[in-house]
Amino acid sequence: MKIGLLLPSLLMAPRFSDRIFAPKDLFLSLAAGLKKRGHDVHVYDSGDPQLASKEFTSVKIRKGGSQQLLYRLNATEYEADISERAFREAAKNNVEIMHIYMDSIAQYFARISPIPAVTTIHDPVFPEDSLEGWHYRHFADMPHVAISRRQQELYGKDFTIVGVVHHGVDTCTFPFSDTAGNYLAFVGRLIEEKGLEDALAVGREVHVPLQIATSGNYFDTDYYKNRIEPLIHASGATMTGFMQKPARDAWMKKARALLFPIHWEEPFGMVMIEAMACGTPVIAYNRGSVPEIIRDGVTGFVVDEKEGVDGLVKAIKRIGEIDRAACRRHVEENFTVEKMVEGYEKVYQKILSQQPA
Repeated sequence: MKIGLLLPSLLMAPRFSDRIFAPKDLFLSLAAGLKKRGHDVHVYDSGDPQLASKEFTSVKIRKGGSQQLLYRLNATEYEADISERAFREAAKNNVEIMHIYMDSIAQYFARISPIPAVTTIHDPVFPEDSLEGWHYRHFADMPHVAISRRQQELYGKDFTIVGVVHHGVDTCTFPFSDTAGNYLAFVGRLIEEKGLEDALAVGREVHVPLQIATSGNYFDTDYYKNRIEPLIHASGATMTGFMQKPARDAWMKKARALLFPIHWEEPFGMVMIEAMACGTPVIAYNRGSVPEIIRDGVTGFVVDEKEGVDGLVKAIKRIGEIDRAACRRHVEENFTVEKMVEGYEKVYQKILSQQPA
């Protein structure tokens, strides 16, 4: 197949490298994986150097790159410009299907383009009275891919979802450790939904220090200053700062467990499979995709959110029951780039088979 891949987000720019933006690495892994399987892959980008690859065709459709944009207002025009140019180039090159790897303005162009298109949903369900909620409802009739069965369920039958494809990682790039150090890990944005307050309470209760990996962009927020910072000082937890590969993996593989006490319907949660790939078990509340990703009692523990911190503490006390090698195998068998690529191939074939001759 001749496949076009488009992710016209401002967050692809190098100047946002200090932020967590999981779609970027997944997007590039998908492109390389499709190429490896013999497809003619065209990745549409603005010429940013970090997207250059010999594995797939990088179609530079905008000079200068997104790093030149200074204001959020510019992001909308940038996204529209990239999307228009991408669909024009795709038509010229007889691309068979366009994959928009994140909901965006590109869907407006997909609606009027003769090229079949599909969009991956990375977001939770937004309130109906929000702009994001309106956007999703506006394109509900167009083909979408969900990243978990729970996400598909929450979007409902009125939303066109043509397949569920879990994210995947290249396990060869994750170091494994069958032994753990004496700390618990937390990775993520410092927002209430991520449950850091619960994680801090657990560390204090079990007398195991919690180490927190996050971006410094959150340190000026009221939530951090008023609710998190006092708990950090009281519990003896430490901030590692924002880490990227390979430093983050080296740190993750020695954690006794990853705490993931979310209070929202997380659509996927990449950090869970990244931790398990290193051999680190995950303890999480039963929200969102968690029950799909963690094998309860095998690769960690799924705790009823109603049990709260007490339930997390009980799980920590049982962490010695978990075979760290089983965590790694679980990812190798279920959450690899290869499985992700195969899933998207089936989606593309399904959409193309439904096109008029």
